[in-house]
Amino acid sequence: GATDPAAATSATATSAPADPVAAARDLTRRRDAAIEDMDEGALNEVTVEGSSAREQDLTFLHRLLDAGVRLDGLATEVVEAVEISGPSYSESASARVLLTSRIGAHRELGPGGQVLRELPASAASPVVLDLTWTQSRWRVSAVEPAHP
Repeated sequence: GATDPAAATSATATSAPADPVAAARDLTRRRDAAIEDMDEGALNEVTVEGSSAREQDLTFLHRLLDAGVRLDGLATEVVEAVEISGPSYSESASARVLLTSRIGAHRELGPGGQVLRELPASAASPVVLDLTWTQSRWRVSAVEPAHP
């Protein structure tokens, strides 16, 4: 079901760590929007500085920019999100969320807005999001394949 984005944002802006599962859903939505908008600053807001997650996202975004391609209609449907560990509160809070999602059908657009490719929806696939509580919100530090 749909969630109120304002409520999700205010929940992640509190001083104590919010629900990591809700954060994982929100971070996934915000990542899609940042990629579709080609917004490196917004993309950096969802990942931890210096993390493998940020490196992977920036590499992907720069590949799109270098090719003069942008994505239109990018939307990841979160099928299921389950906390598998955490939150732990050592030096920095962390949590791991098993996220099963599928990427909806979307298009690759060229520099003039012409449709280069229609991409079909993907099959649902699971990943593990490593979340770190930093700068008063959850951010993704790593994305790993989920092993059954």
